[in-house]
Amino acid sequence: MASDSIRGAEEFLKLSKALKAAGHTELRKELNTKLRETGRPLIAKTRAAALGSLPRAGGFAAIVAAEPQRVQVRTGAATAGMRIVVGKRRGGARAANDGTIRHPVFGRGRFVEQQVQPGWFDETLQREAPAVAKKALEEALESVAEKVVKEAR
Repeated sequence: MASDSIRGAEEFLKLSKALKAAGHTELRKELNTKLRETGRPLIAKTRAAALGSLPRAGGFAAIVAAEPQRVQVRTGAATAGMRIVVGKRRGGARAANDGTIRHPVFGRGRFVEQQVQPGWFDETLQREAPAVAKKALEEALESVAEKVVKEAR
């Protein structure tokens, strides 16, 4: 599974660089947009995982599920690929993914740390992302290749 993602990232990087070098910035933007669109279903899956894995008491699961998430496409030599970025709210999705949340105790005026099942976000993406990423890359590459061939004629 990891070798597929590495190979896919390398191919994506090569294509992105080639499009930039050839002056096809509009095709490069289209490639990035298509990858972002195809990755959006992963956000729904991480939201569902939050609702299913995190404590519901006090609405914590719903709060984490509602945190802003977006698909980010990167084209750097060491960072080529697609990833899901979660808002930077302290104590939210990131802390819950690490396995510890900090919350107030009702009526006590103090905060406590609570252990939760770690990895709900990472495990969801590790399970779901390979199929989505492969599909996204194939569709985006086909679309861009068709347009390059049409321009060449």
